[in-house]
Amino acid sequence: MTAVVVLGATAGLGRALSRSAAARGYDVALVGQNPHDLAAEAANLSCRYGVRTFEITADGSRPAELAATLRGRLAELGEIEALLCPIGLSLTSDDGSIALADAGRLITVNLLSVIAAVREVVPCLLARRSGVVVGFGSVAAVRGRGANVVYAAAKRALESYFESLRHQLSGSGVRAQLYRLGYLDTGQTYGKRLLFPKASPQLIADKIFANLERDFGRMTLPRYWSTLTCIVYLIPWAIYRRLRF
Repeated sequence: MTAVVVLGATAGLGRALSRSAAARGYDVALVGQNPHDLAAEAANLSCRYGVRTFEITADGSRPAELAATLRGRLAELGEIEALLCPIGLSLTSDDGSIALADAGRLITVNLLSVIAAVREVVPCLLARRSGVVVGFGSVAAVRGRGANVVYAAAKRALESYFESLRHQLSGSGVRAQLYRLGYLDTGQTYGKRLLFPKASPQLIADKIFANLERDFGRMTLPRYWSTLTCIVYLIPWAIYRRLRF
């Protein structure tokens, strides 16, 4: 069976995607920074679904090391069907005045770590002329605002990167998909008062696997966020600048 590589595989959407992959019979390469969490999740998937699992300890805040670690492990995975990149980081202090080091961490984890992984895995997919790379943006990147300033900028850059990647891979048999996600019920939203409901990561993961064979540029999930983001995008600046959300 072919393998699926999941960045940030031990928390939130990454854990849900790993379980969706294993439930469908894929071998799963779990990439994360905590070896104890990786071992626990790998044992759970192997026991429940009887698939092969691979524990790859790597830190998304060090993209060069992440790339080198992946490079050293890809051969043992066999054929790779998908690279899923739900890795991400947000900070409550991200209001435009955070320290430069924290801004750098946000850009590195949300953008550069994904680029590093794509550079290593895509050649394997191209060799098969098959497979998919999946990135995860955010509704926070639809329009700039005074909160999540650097996070939103990194996610908007990620959208541009995946559009370029899709163009580059066109005709190769390899697909590039980008999901713009609304609020999910994960650690990043725990305890926060939000305007709209939080979606189940497992339900979102199952929808992503249902779409894995499709060729599209960008999709918003949950789907009702498509309407909401369109409304936000079309609000005139004279009104938008007064909004606080």
